[in-house]
Amino acid sequence: MMNRRDFIRTLTLAGAGAMVLSPAAFSALNSDNKFIFILLRGGMDGLGALPPIGDRDFAKLRGRDIDHSAYKPLDAIFALHPSLQHIHRLYQAGQAAIIPALAAPYRGRSHFDAQDMLEYGVARKNGMRSGWMARTADIIAEQQHGNSETAIALAGALPISLQGTINALAWAPDRLPDASGDLIARLADLYSDTPVLAQAFDKARKSDDIAVNMPRAMMERSQISARNNAKKEAFIQLASAAGNFLKVPGGPALAFMELGGWDTHSAQHRRLTQQLDTLDAGIKALKTSLGSVWQNSTVLVMSEFGRTVNFNGSNGTDHGTAGAGFLLGGAVKGGRMVGDWPGLKVPQLYEERDLRSTIDAYSVIANVLRDHMHIDPAAISKSILPDYKGTAAKGLIV
Repeated sequence: MMNRRDFIRTLTLAGAGAMVLSPAAFSALNSDNKFIFILLRGGMDGLGALPPIGDRDFAKLRGRDIDHSAYKPLDAIFALHPSLQHIHRLYQAGQAAIIPALAAPYRGRSHFDAQDMLEYGVARKNGMRSGWMARTADIIAEQQHGNSETAIALAGALPISLQGTINALAWAPDRLPDASGDLIARLADLYSDTPVLAQAFDKARKSDDIAVNMPRAMMERSQISARNNAKKEAFIQLASAAGNFLKVPGGPALAFMELGGWDTHSAQHRRLTQQLDTLDAGIKALKTSLGSVWQNSTVLVMSEFGRTVNFNGSNGTDHGTAGAGFLLGGAVKGGRMVGDWPGLKVPQLYEERDLRSTIDAYSVIANVLRDHMHIDPAAISKSILPDYKGTAAKGLIV
């Protein structure tokens, strides 16, 4: 039976440089290590996800209305939002390192510029035409003797992070009902005389089989749940698909995922609770789907920037600077906080309104690429993160 797939979109992506999955092509990749980057688009409020309830200044700013008993304690200062139950369990198991004051070098407050700079891997606009994950995929492909599919985006369109390489593929579920076997056979026959289209169509069929990889009854239950909580179920589906792709023997080494909706200018408490619940459910689904491959995996979760330390008049927060980041996986040296806590007194804030960053996101990425993906440090500084002049964070990988 053919699982759901909009083959027209697949062919379009292939023509744009995003390759669809061909399991046979993965056989050249020898490394078992995986790196998954999850971008939270919109600016996640780190103080809401990771409240420093042990900081007296936080209590003055926000803590008076927080039920501390509901939060998941991490140490004498920090606790996790109640929605992050699975991430808390990972922390207790030593598989989560949490970064309370993380930011990329960009210091503006534009969503678009911040996301672009983070995905390009540069601190300023300088004519870069490829993303840092794309450049990493090229290096891995070269190391693995020309394997052409070393990265995957679980997204409706190829993100900037993976643009500029032929060594990436993209997958996202469609919204169409399953095609009949007769229709699939007719389409295969239609494209059989055109090798490029025939190959792309065959890859689309195989990729969907791998991505979904679940019984029909489970699919139907998932569709029912999706009507009640479409965003959460969609993210869970993408996370499960990511795990299925990555655990294929010789499968991609890199994966990109995204979750939008973090721009909480109003009614933040309710909206952030829902967002964090969706994120936590996706992380759980990714770990479950990866199976034993989780032990060789590192997952970096972060946003393009954080939010202001003070609430605005709509019970929300505005665009800020530093935010919380999560480094998860069996390969992570977890069970600890990473980086210094800058404090929340006005002189300690960035521009007297934002949490100040004490650890650069690029240093975390460089550490994972160097120690987990075994990329040459010279290649990281020259090709992957050319504007980053600091030293890679140390000791994040087991």
